[in-house]
Amino acid sequence: MRPETSCQFSMPEPLAITDLIARLRTFLTLRDAARQTVRRIYYDSFDWRLYGSGFVLAVESMGAKKCLALSPLQDPDPCSAMEVTAVPRFARDFPQGDLRRQMEKMLHSRALLPRVRVQGVRYGLEVLNRREKTVLHLVLEAMSVVDPGKETLKPLERGLRVVSVRGFRKRFAEVSALLQGILTLRPAEAHVLPQALKVLGHDPLASARRLNLCLDPAMRADQATKLILHRLFETMKINEAGVRNDLDSEFLHDFRVAVRRTRSALGQIKQVFPRRTVDRFAPRFAWLGAITTPPRDLDVYLLQFDELKASLPECVQKDLEPLYVFLEKRAEKAHRQLASQLDSSAYRKLMRNWQAFLEMPVPQRSRLADAMRPIRDIAGRRIFKLYRKALLQGRAITPETPAQHLHELRKTCKKLRYLMEFFESLYSPSRTGELLRGLKDLQDNLGAFQDTQVQMESLQQFGREMLQDGSVPSETLLAMGVLVDHLYERQQSVRSRFAEYFKGFAAKEMQASYQSLLGRAGAAPAC
Repeated sequence: MRPETSCQFSMPEPLAITDLIARLRTFLTLRDAARQTVRRIYYDSFDWRLYGSGFVLAVESMGAKKCLALSPLQDPDPCSAMEVTAVPRFARDFPQGDLRRQMEKMLHSRALLPRVRVQGVRYGLEVLNRREKTVLHLVLEAMSVVDPGKETLKPLERGLRVVSVRGFRKRFAEVSALLQGILTLRPAEAHVLPQALKVLGHDPLASARRLNLCLDPAMRADQATKLILHRLFETMKINEAGVRNDLDSEFLHDFRVAVRRTRSALGQIKQVFPRRTVDRFAPRFAWLGAITTPPRDLDVYLLQFDELKASLPECVQKDLEPLYVFLEKRAEKAHRQLASQLDSSAYRKLMRNWQAFLEMPVPQRSRLADAMRPIRDIAGRRIFKLYRKALLQGRAITPETPAQHLHELRKTCKKLRYLMEFFESLYSPSRTGELLRGLKDLQDNLGAFQDTQVQMESLQQFGREMLQDGSVPSETLLAMGVLVDHLYERQQSVRSRFAEYFKGFAAKEMQASYQSLLGRAGAAPAC
């Protein structure tokens, strides 16, 4: 039964728990309930999706017993709890029920990872009335956070939680006021996790996925471009271990996005670095994009498998299961091969040389046309040039245009979006947000078209390989054929809506918005 009311306090630093208990006995009748050694591990995704959604997931060990509890960040009482022998890795690994639905909503495809460990001692006390009936529970904790780098303990503020018993709300209010008045206890947060993060120097809401750049419009273009590229390099390094160990599919996704953005910056922000520098690094990042493509494509298949399966008639859905087994084996092999490539001398040399280039100061003087110009001038010119290119490509597309032309437009739109994200801080957030929404709608349409094209081609190739293996049931090949037909119908439906999305992207009002925004790059950062 959930308590009607509870509140959390932190204790004065000089006061030991045993001394606090002694002082409490001078004005409260107490009964010792328990003294326990507590070990608690807080779990979250790599990008702190639970914490960002306002929740805390903790696995607490007391002896051999382990309890997993999901609680709101502002409430110590769990909304869901269960005993576990092992912590589920993905949302799909939780038992069917409310907790699993909550985890699916917040985690999506991300894995749960141990993020923060705390340990210490918990004392339980009962406050009694004159009839020796329990009217309140007091829970005192002296906890320390484990510094993962040094495996040392850093003490946290000791806490005291007051928990009411139904029917004694008045006594709860009296004791809470007494604790604050006589013992000068301070109200504290419901969980020690925020305090532990602060002690460790972690900011869980600083997303590694967003660039979070704040560029000075007057900054030299070569210096600003290096700042952008350095942030992307940090994103690659942050996600590298997760890619190497295949912790979840999002590590590889974020790694690849950083690689694509790097290639786009090198190719689109022109005349700021020497040609020999661009020619030196661009092919290496193209290689890095190429070796990460097969495992990512297979990840996407596995993530979308249930959706693809559900699109088939129910009578043939089960026939598709051998394809899932085939994809799993292929994905495991592809990830092993990628990990081997990330351990190669070629990759280590690329990362070492790239870091050295990024950390090298820009020359005091440069002969390159745009290197020393203000970044606001370069940004507006490059963005508008790509926007005009997308308009020309899109206007040339008709219902009979080959699929490759839509793919080329998609690539141009990606480059345009990356540039707008690089230079977002130079402009009004509300205005760039409007332009990005229109661009994203068109990108989503083009992306859905391209994805179905790749899926159809891949399924046909998978079918040939499975047939060569000789172990695939004929029913599976038939089900895959039905799936290809279904994907073709979906692709045609997506293509039929292209004109609608492009019309919004190419509207006179949208063109005017691009023109007016890019002609007024701010005089000061908008961040």
